[in-house]
Amino acid sequence: MLSPMTLQVTNTRCLIEASKRLGLTTVAYDPNDNFICIKAGGKNLFFANYSTPFNTNSFSKISRDKELTYLLLKDMIRMPKTFGVFDPNYSEDGEIKNNKEQFSENLRKILNQINFPLVVKPNSLSRGTNFSLCKREEEVLSALEKIFNRNSRHYDFVALLQEYVEVAEEYRVIVYKNEIILIYNLYKEIKTEIMKAEIETFTKPIFGVIDIGFAGLDIIVGKDGQMYLLEINAEPGFA
Repeated sequence: MLSPMTLQVTNTRCLIEASKRLGLTTVAYDPNDNFICIKAGGKNLFFANYSTPFNTNSFSKISRDKELTYLLLKDMIRMPKTFGVFDPNYSEDGEIKNNKEQFSENLRKILNQINFPLVVKPNSLSRGTNFSLCKREEEVLSALEKIFNRNSRHYDFVALLQEYVEVAEEYRVIVYKNEIILIYNLYKEIKTEIMKAEIETFTKPIFGVIDIGFAGLDIIVGKDGQMYLLEINAEPGFA
């Protein structure tokens, strides 16, 4: 049984209001209206917290796994150079997937290919959880130890080491069925036609590779003047 959140999340609150304005029927299944069904076009569309019925399982998996997103798109759209490392103590069904010797060797190879400062973050978490900007190797090791802490509710068995790009501008781009429907920056919608056109041109290669039902693209413009895709979020929050 789905445990309802203590409070209603912004996403479902906005969704219910939009449904009312469109004259659609909404059915709630939990006390806080975070698990709802909207009846539209003869279909029952289920939404739970930040989840929507518009994405395939494979797309949701790829977007949650930042390393998979990078491996899929790195050759067709500019992204910060990214490397994944396994928790050296990770195992599945008793089979050790990594060990300390391999871990140290892999980490050394990665650090030889990326400059400081660099970003260390969990592969599958969001909203800046356990995000670290590291200027020295000791800080990288400390950041990895935090991510690989099995006693933490924020544990992840894969961590990412990522090229740091100094940010000049940051955008959230909302996509529905491979079409950009909203671009905003610091909670303000971007209506400048030139910027919208630049972002549309930059993101176009993505839609030739993978079908996006509903997602948020995190895009930055670096102080080098270049545009970068940071990640894709299949459950973007609107708080």
